[in-house]
Formats: sequence, C-alpha cells, structure tokens
Amino acid sequence: MPSSISSSDRLLPPVPWFAMLAVGVLILLMGAALLELRLDALGYRPTALDSRQRWQHERARAAALGKDALILVGASRFQLGLDLDVLRRETGLEPVQLALDGSAGEPVLAGLANDPRVRGTILFDYYDHAIGMRGGVAEEMEQAYGRGVSRIDLWRHPAALIEGALTTWMHERLRAYADGADPLTSLHRRALPAVPARQYLTTQPDRSRLADYTLVDMPEFYYRRVARTLGETIDVRSPHAESDLAHRVGRLVPAEDTGLVDAARRVGDDVARIHARGGRVIFVAMPSSGMVREIEMRRYPRERFWTRFLTEVGATGIHAAQENALVGYACPDGSHLDLRERGSFTRSLAAILRQRGLIPSGS
Repeated sequence: MPSSISSSDRLLPPVPWFAMLAVGVLILLMGAALLELRLDALGYRPTALDSRQRWQHERARAAALGKDALILVGASRFQLGLDLDVLRRETGLEPVQLALDGSAGEPVLAGLANDPRVRGTILFDYYDHAIGMRGGVAEEMEQAYGRGVSRIDLWRHPAALIEGALTTWMHERLRAYADGADPLTSLHRRALPAVPARQYLTTQPDRSRLADYTLVDMPEFYYRRVARTLGETIDVRSPHAESDLAHRVGRLVPAEDTGLVDAARRVGDDVARIHARGGRVIFVAMPSSGMVREIEMRRYPRERFWTRFLTEVGATGIHAAQENALVGYACPDGSHLDLRERGSFTRSLAAILRQRGLIPSGS
C-alpha cells in the first residue's frame, strides 16, 4: 500500500479555454471600438502613411498601366488640389499620384522619359521657381526605383506580404493610427485627455492629401505661408504682420531668368522622348491666391517664365490664372486648395483637357 498519494494523480478541473479566449477577444474589440468612437468625436481621421514603399509601388503602376495611365508629377499643389476619383471618372484614365511634397518634378519626369514602358498621359505640376531644379527627394526616389527597390517585395515570403498588406489596410482605416500614432499613444495623449484634433492634413491611400483649412489658425497660417514663399521670417501674431508682409512683397523685383532656356531644353528632351512613344506631357500651373500669387507674379512675370518655358519645351500648358473655368478658385493659405474645392477644380481641369483633345481619344 503506497504511503502517500502523488499530486500528479489528481484530476485538474476542466478550463474553458475557448470561452476565455473569446471573452478576451471581445473585450479587445470593444475597447478598440470605444477608442475609435472617442477619437471620432474629437475630430481625428484615419490617415495613410506616405512612405517610400508606397511611392515606389505607384511608380511601378505608372509603367505597368501603359497608355491607360494618367501620371501626376510635381509637388504639394497636385497632392492637395487634385481628386483622383474625379480624374478617373472624368478622363477614363487611371490616375497615379507621384507628386512629392516640397520637391521639384523634373527628376521624376526624366525617369519616366527613360522608362520605355511609360506611354501614358503625364500632368506636370509647374512652379516657376523650380525650373531646372534637380536632386532632392524626387531624384532619390526615381533612382531607387531604377535600382529595382520596388521589386524587392517579389522575393519576400507570401505570408509576409499578406501580413504587411493587412497591417497597412488596418492602419489606414483606424483613427488610433492617425498621423503615425499607435493605440496606446492615442489613448493616453488624445482620448483620455480629450484633446481635440488639429489634424488639418490627412493622406489617402492613393497618396493624395486632404487639407481642411477650417482647422488651422487664420490669418496666422496664411502669413506663415507668405513669409515662407518670400524666404523670410516674421512674427505672424504681430498686429502689423499683414502690412509688414505687404511692404516686403511690394519691394520685389523680377528674378533672373539665366539658365531658363537651357533648363527648359533639357525638359524638352524628356518630353520629346515620351511623345515619341505615344505618351503625352501637359504642364499645369495650379491656383495661388493673395500675397503668394502676387509674389509669384512679381518674381516670375508670365511672359518671361511660363510662356517662354512652354515655347522652349514645345509642350502644352494650362495656367489656372489664364483659364476662365479655373480663376475663381481661392487658396486659403495662398498656395493650396481646401478639400472642399478640390473636386470641383478637378472636374473643371478635366473638362479643359477633354475640350482641347489632350485626353486620348479612346478615353
């Protein structure tokens, strides 16, 4: 007869593991839903991350779509001012957003010209001050694409690709990840303190951006943009800010146009190569307003810059300040369209493209 009973001989009570797991998942989902509702009430919106990988993916689409692509090259005015859904519907082409905030578009245009698969229609976001500008993030992006960075994903395990796609999909649709935050940060710094959103700029999965200027402090925000365009600093809260800026703008003289012809001819070579294989390049000068527009007019007289540039390049251009259908659009910060205007502006621009036969006849 054994002198003792081993604990291993005792039967453990059954544990409802599945029910416990289900309750845990339910609590997690309820917490996430409550956080989303709280952030929604505070005005936060889901945003996509405008990463290098996303740009590379769009660059690959620009080549793969061939003649069906409507490729947007340039900077922030295209990103904020053009509605890709409207362009798709109004032109019959597939828009591809390659604009990069704060960059010049010429390096990307050169890369497109060097890519024999690019045969679509290209809209180029024209800025007088950026004529001849190379280098910067635009050139880095295009060079990275040329080295094949965008095709590295083909060698990844399918499970990793699926996981990455699902993660991106979730982050782009949850307010807890707005502006690159995470759920814990959103909970502790936004939801619990009840901090209202000042999120005037959001990025969409197609790399376009929405700017809600009702969420910024005006006129200080506008004054900062004017000062930035001037390349100067100013106390935007000063009661004399507007008169000070107006005085500085009034002293401006036209910029030197040295090098414009050579720069335009380099762009013209890129345009010619794209045209030779059936593509098309159209330069678009987006709207500007107030003192920002006055700065541009004083520094870059249209005849000496815009008109001369198009003549040397040998391409078609649409200038918002010269088109009856586009002159009525105002930019709250002087440089970019508000989200409430972008759809209407895009429809008006698409109508001009159709009326002038700048969209392929099959569209």
